[in-house]
Amino acid sequence: MGRLSFATAWVSFTLLGAPLAWSGEPECTGWQPAQKVGTLSIDAVDESSGLAASWLRADLIWTHNDSGDTARLFALRTDGEVLTELTLTGAGSVDWEDMAIAACAPDDAAPCIYVADIGDNNARREHVSIYRFAEPDLGTPAVASLVIDQFEELRFTYAGGPRDAETLLVHPQTGAIYIVEKNATGQSQVFRVAPRFGEAGVVAEPIATLHFDHLVAFGRMTTGGDVSPDGREFTLRTYTDLYTYCAPSAEAFEAAFQATPIVSAQRPLTIQGEALTYDRQDNALWLTSEQLPAPLLRVPRQERVEPDPSQADPEPDAPDATPISGLDANASPDDFDVQTDTTTAQDIAPAISDNANSSSCSCAMLSSSRRANLALFFVTASLLVLGRRGPRPPRAVRQ
Repeated sequence: MGRLSFATAWVSFTLLGAPLAWSGEPECTGWQPAQKVGTLSIDAVDESSGLAASWLRADLIWTHNDSGDTARLFALRTDGEVLTELTLTGAGSVDWEDMAIAACAPDDAAPCIYVADIGDNNARREHVSIYRFAEPDLGTPAVASLVIDQFEELRFTYAGGPRDAETLLVHPQTGAIYIVEKNATGQSQVFRVAPRFGEAGVVAEPIATLHFDHLVAFGRMTTGGDVSPDGREFTLRTYTDLYTYCAPSAEAFEAAFQATPIVSAQRPLTIQGEALTYDRQDNALWLTSEQLPAPLLRVPRQERVEPDPSQADPEPDAPDATPISGLDANASPDDFDVQTDTTTAQDIAPAISDNANSSSCSCAMLSSSRRANLALFFVTASLLVLGRRGPRPPRAVRQ
């Protein structure tokens, strides 16, 4: 997992302002600015890489660390306090990147936890794995530690060779499994994985390509995602934005991979932000990051505004043929006093600051002149984005 330069991320967000946003299908909605509701501050959870909202308790969220940890998960309260440490005895933990909670089998009401050991920075792993086990009842009060040795493993390869990935999507009703590739090109393939747990020779097949248009590399890297509880949409996150894709129905879920996403700014911008889950009420997202102390953020959904079919589009107004006062109809370009643009970087800065306070903007707002003014910055910033992880001490064991 590459690490972001804090200065690079902060300056990039400041100069870019709000990321591009546009409207997708009518039933899709974006997200409001995040609300900090808690903090992950214990040493045992120092790189939260995946999140999943419990199906058994409304006040519980599961998380796990990134690579370098043992095969364990943590149950958090929605204020960030760790309640339970769960050890998955016998499971591998090369590079856990994401998790989900969904039906154990199609249309099964019982919830299972899915953990994706799919990280592969150098695209070298011969196979990757997803682990599945029943979500445990932690009791009241919740037990401090729990050991589970009953789980299933889905071992698979990718068609076309190894890929790096950090996003697991599991449809909550059908249990269909999808992996979203991570790279800096802005073209991420989506792979469908047949849920043939315990079988050999499973190959993940590409079914779609998602496009992420951002001026800097880390804005194009998918780092986590989840499917909504009703199974009709999914949201992905990059280091800068949230992308929400909607389908016409839960049964036609894969149509969402062809949809135009709604893009929402991540505010506040978290450093090394990777984990994301929907809450069980489907009215908010939960986010956190890999840096301690990591904020636990709740991101409320914007209100859905359904189109009124009774309101037909009005007829366009006819062009106004009234002559403009003082304008000679036979005038030529030479008759006009053309003003030279003397805008400076100091003049542009306030506009950029104002744009950073806007919830969305048109693609046209990102003008070519602004691109030219910031080109040198982005070239430099891109070179600073990722660095290789060096040796790290063992993680703390929760007492």
